[in-house]
Amino acid sequence: MSEVPADIWLDGKVVSRNEFSISPDDEMLLYGRGLFETTRTFTGVPWLWPSHLKRLRQSAEAIGIEIHEDQLPTERAIADWVGRSNVVVRLN
Repeated sequence: MSEVPADIWLDGKVVSRNEFSISPDDEMLLYGRGLFETTRTFTGVPWLWPSHLKRLRQSAEAIGIEIHEDQLPTERAIADWVGRSNVVVRLN
């Protein structure tokens, strides 16, 4: 069984699991209006990250969700965060 990460990337910064919360007004929680992208890292590098971000942006535009670029993790930021680990990254 794999270990759950102790930290979560939230709105452009890393927070502890204890600090993480979802607003009761969140549209994804209330109406299922949201999207996500998932990829693996190989020795810390997220596979095809530019392609995943492109698809995320296109999907967000199609359903009218505003994305703030400064909140998206870069390939380098992910690599710095996970080290050389092979993990799954899910961006909601």
